Amino acid sequence: AGNWNEANQESFSIRCSLADFVGEVSKEKYKSPMQLKNYQNFMLDHTDQAMLIYDPEREGKTKYDYEMIKKYSEQEDYPYDLVDMYQLQEFAEMYQEKDSF
Repeated sequence: AGNWNEANQESFSIRCSLADFVGEVSKEKYKSPMQLKNYQNFMLDHTDQAMLIYDPEREGKTKYDYEMIKKYSEQEDYPYDLVDMYQLQEFAEMYQEKDSF
């Protein structure tokens, strides 16, 4: 978050204060893919299931999280749900309609 502008840093800080748990897998700057693997292993070891917002049309870091979750769930009882951008947009519209009443 250190490289973000002030507004994004404030938004991040607010979200962290509302979360049940906040932690870092590494306090070091990015050095190797092992840091991503450590993050993924931490998340899998400390959760019972996953919900991932993932758009296969716009792959990024989330692609690697999805691949790891999928592989892990083939070996362990680990349910996961994928939410794509269309579902996310639909939810946002339903939420906006609910707020307008």
